[in-house]
Amino acid sequence: MIELLLGITKLGRKMDNNIVKVKLKYATELYNEGQYDESIKVLQELIPEVDDSQKFEKSEIFRLIGNAHYAKQDYDNAIPAYEKTLDYYDNNDSIYNILGYMYFYKNIDKSIYYYLKGMEIKPNFGNFVMLTQVMIKNKKYSQKDLQKTFEKYVDYFRPEIMQGHEAFT
Repeated sequence: MIELLLGITKLGRKMDNNIVKVKLKYATELYNEGQYDESIKVLQELIPEVDDSQKFEKSEIFRLIGNAHYAKQDYDNAIPAYEKTLDYYDNNDSIYNILGYMYFYKNIDKSIYYYLKGMEIKPNFGNFVMLTQVMIKNKKYSQKDLQKTFEKYVDYFRPEIMQGHEAFT
């Protein structure tokens, strides 16, 4: 009897996962068609249906909500959605970098924090340039702070920078 109940429970979870995947796909299609409000509505209705233990699915929901708000240039709603994404999956460099970019004009300290977190996960030359620009804009960072940050990443990016300039190596 217990085995039967466990089997039914597993089947129910599998069906729930399939329903979640179908709704996520539908919301993504709405987003891709430019129907951002409809996509957000589907995703927000999906939030209570997804258990917090389903971290990837939960993070995808909030990432997609953030993307839809971002596409609408509704940054005040995109930011909390992206930050909520990190509650479920905190190893996504692109989310940190998007937040770094979005906070550039709102809160320079948060912008730097998010760019640094993104760079820790996956260094990216474009985001490195943005990080140094943000640090310069902040004015509380000394020349030594900038030099330290620059030196931390310059060896990492040296091959990319020197590509095609072998005579200088």
